[in-house]
Amino acid sequence: RTVTGWSEVPAAEVRFRLFPLVLSELRLALQGFHWFWFLVAIGLASAQIAAPFDIARQYILPGSMIWPLVVWSAMGTREAQYGTSQLLFSTPRPVNRQLTAMFIAGLMISLAAVAPMLIRATAAGMLPYAAALLSTALFVPSAALLLGTLTGSRKMFEVLYLAVWYVGSIDKLSPIDLLGTTDSSLSVAKLYLVVALSIGCLLGAAIRRRAQVYQG
Repeated sequence: RTVTGWSEVPAAEVRFRLFPLVLSELRLALQGFHWFWFLVAIGLASAQIAAPFDIARQYILPGSMIWPLVVWSAMGTREAQYGTSQLLFSTPRPVNRQLTAMFIAGLMISLAAVAPMLIRATAAGMLPYAAALLSTALFVPSAALLLGTLTGSRKMFEVLYLAVWYVGSIDKLSPIDLLGTTDSSLSVAKLYLVVALSIGCLLGAAIRRRAQVYQG
């Protein structure tokens, strides 16, 4: 068929598949790490399975949830770090697509970090503890994404998360022990609060990224 004018040229069909984009974000997040980093991550996950439950809960799981710190802290900062903001923000729907894929990639890493203890807790019928692990796995990448998009730097998330992790899960200060290392740190109110904060962080990150797109 002969096209006689621009009006007859069919509109380009933009196909979007989330899964490949998530995999790309995951590869981007994990590239550059030495094989030893992955070996330690696998070792921590294996130790969660092999160690006595209380030891794994109080000591090994916190280790698993601090090891990917530098992975999470990069969320939302790479555009500022490498000067790719204009390129990224010119893509179709950078908030709905790229930001969502980045969050899912971060969530996959946090879920992988807690998965062994999550399975053990669920099998043992410790549902409040399992729920706490899920809420924390949701909160960590959400907070990282918000702070990364707000500041364009890794430092704020690294400092704040490290402080909360140490005081809450190592020093056992129950109100901020997000990993539920003791039964006294588990509560329904805190579970709801962590989930609400996670949602707020995601909304805040989306609003901030949308503002960056319009400003860019």
